[in-house]
Amino acid sequence: MNPNPNLDQFRMQILNSHSTNSKQCFAFLEKFHSDKTNKVIFLQENCVEFEASVVAQCDALIKALEARKQELLSNIQEERDQKMRVFREQVAHCTQKLQKTTGLLQFSIEVLKESDPSAFLQVRTY
Repeated sequence: MNPNPNLDQFRMQILNSHSTNSKQCFAFLEKFHSDKTNKVIFLQENCVEFEASVVAQCDALIKALEARKQELLSNIQEERDQKMRVFREQVAHCTQKLQKTTGLLQFSIEVLKESDPSAFLQVRTY
């Protein structure tokens, strides 16, 4: 037997205190691991949602760029077609003028061959 009962009581208090602290630490670790698992799951879900958001936004940008590309290509084609019409009209006009000029030159050559001075008179038709 121990001669000092107070010492035994003190030792029991220390053991009880350590036991209580140990139980609290164990409970904290269990809660930490439980929270950690929940946080990891939350983090994974959050990352999946963020990835989906980024993919959706990039797809929307690509779609908008494709639409703008088609619009620009369409505008270019319309502009080219309009310029080709103007060019054809100009060619037709120049061809017509060239034909008239050629006719006038041929007439002038024929008139110059004439010996009668009255052939030089300008003839106007209405």
